[in-house]
Amino acid sequence: MLLTEAQLQEIRQIIADHHTAFVVNTISPDVVSPEELQRLSEMGLIKQQVNSIEDAEALLSVPYEFIPPDPAEYEAFRQYRAARGDLAVGGAGVNSMVAMLCGIMHYQQVLEWLLLEPEMIKRLADTWLERVGEKVDWMLSQGVGPFWSFNGVERACPPMMSPQQWDQWVVPYDGEIMRRIKAADPEARIHVHCHARVRTLLDSFVEMGVDSTDPTVPPPQGNADFAEVKQTYDGKLVIYGTVEFLDRETRQPDEIE
Repeated sequence: MLLTEAQLQEIRQIIADHHTAFVVNTISPDVVSPEELQRLSEMGLIKQQVNSIEDAEALLSVPYEFIPPDPAEYEAFRQYRAARGDLAVGGAGVNSMVAMLCGIMHYQQVLEWLLLEPEMIKRLADTWLERVGEKVDWMLSQGVGPFWSFNGVERACPPMMSPQQWDQWVVPYDGEIMRRIKAADPEARIHVHCHARVRTLLDSFVEMGVDSTDPTVPPPQGNADFAEVKQTYDGKLVIYGTVEFLDRETRQPDEIE
């Protein structure tokens, strides 16, 4: 049976869609318009996350080059810090290396690959360090600061990751960026936003150069006794408190100070 022109056109479109999706998934999403990306995504042809070693290899194969912005764009930072002195509160933020992993694959897969595919995790982590380090070094050279906020590291907190994994995947990566910041800018102050059971990690925070952290969750959801932590880290770490999510869900308004 001969195909009609409409049927031939439908087949051509299917081939074109799958070819475009292959290019997007293996090279770069920048090759098509946002509208086309949305259409192909609705058809289930665009991979949103890394699901296999092959996906990770494809992601790492995408060409990358950091092109520094015009230094003139950072003049506002320099003028602000010069004018405000010790009262300056500007700065920048850094997403944790572990947050990067959770951004490209499901959290469960991250935890599995830490055990089953550590070589690939290290390649991804080293790439993060190289690229983030290059950008942070540039911003430091342009006077950005003094405050730097790190976010997303709670995904590496116990019980989801062990203390050994923290030392393997947080200290050499987030900690290295923190070291560079402090080395380049003696006035820099580093803040870490970190939910979860952080009490056993506070010594590591201090060693990495962290100056403050939040939300320092108490039991039962966390493991930090606020009074004990304030006393133990007095002069070493500024501790931000919190109202627990569980209390927000179950307490009455007059029970929350």
